[in-house]
Amino acid sequence: MPSPLLAAVSRLLPSEDRVLTWLRDPRPRERQEVTEQFSVVLREFDVVIGLPDAQPVAHALSRLRGTPMVVAAHNTRTGHWTLPPLQGELRSAVIVTHQLRSGLPELEVALLAAAHGCAVHSVAATLERTNDQGRSRLELQDIVVYAAVQLADTPEGLALERRFPQPDTTH
Repeated sequence: MPSPLLAAVSRLLPSEDRVLTWLRDPRPRERQEVTEQFSVVLREFDVVIGLPDAQPVAHALSRLRGTPMVVAAHNTRTGHWTLPPLQGELRSAVIVTHQLRSGLPELEVALLAAAHGCAVHSVAATLERTNDQGRSRLELQDIVVYAAVQLADTPEGLALERRFPQPDTTH
């Protein structure tokens, strides 16, 4: 059976505006598919750190894995990210983001978590824009990136990425 997630995104291409509108509020079935993909591929972690736009997926992942979740906050005045206190013995985390682009927000949140004694080993992105440097920036810090959908910017607009293997969603 074809992936509802890839089918939904494919129908929106090449329009960036349509993809971003969908990304703000995917259907429950598509959100569930993203969550299940992440649950299967992610190694064990103690806490889910959700970026603000990714809260529904982060919350679903934390429920599915039975781990706590915190939400990172972006201070628009200073431009910096903050984390609430990490309670208990939380030694490893996954960051959930709705769109991986530059990787700077995810890297700053990972550094904040490390300052609290919690190592971030993975970033799970609903959508990765492969023309941007996010994956490279994070992988240089030994943070593994998992993306449910990878999109490339082309002269005609957005397209499904063909340079990297897409996740097997036919199971």
